[in-house]
Amino acid sequence: MKIIVQSMVKYRFRRLALRAILYRVEMWTALRGARMMELDEENGGWVPLDCVLDGGPAARAAIGLIVLANDTVIEPEVRRFLPLPGVEVYSSRIPMAREVSPECLAAMAGELPRAVELLMPEHRLDVVAFGCTSGSMIIGPERIAGIVEKVRPGVKVCNPVSASLAAFVTLGVRRIGLITPYSTQGNRI
Repeated sequence: MKIIVQSMVKYRFRRLALRAILYRVEMWTALRGARMMELDEENGGWVPLDCVLDGGPAARAAIGLIVLANDTVIEPEVRRFLPLPGVEVYSSRIPMAREVSPECLAAMAGELPRAVELLMPEHRLDVVAFGCTSGSMIIGPERIAGIVEKVRPGVKVCNPVSASLAAFVTLGVRRIGLITPYSTQGNRI
């Protein structure tokens, strides 16, 4: 019985391995614009398939999102705001100390290059968004953009501060009211 089970496991593993290889071949051929192939197990060879390839999951836009390691909200919110076909959000996490202080927020600048490197390193990104308002205020939008530009040249950069300022200009806002979830001490940062 043990030999039969081992043989079945080996057979299933081989099938899964072949399917994984087929998947990688399909992805490779899709990227290369070649024809897809299907494994014909009965005849022991590959059979060409006629197909029309789409632009992939991020055909319209690929957004890289830098998320604080302890943030549980931003990813679900962004997915709710952007339920568009062909728009995908890919996240990378950045360490953040439990204590929120100007020094801890400023320290994220040193972690930012690695977080950006981990965002789809071999794939296209149209924009990188840094998802920390307080960190954006302390580090500064220009410095954030400079760090991202060094790692991913040519990719646009967004953060809550520059996005808010651009929205105010676009909408012609002259006066704002501000409500924050932070303590008075946090608001002073």
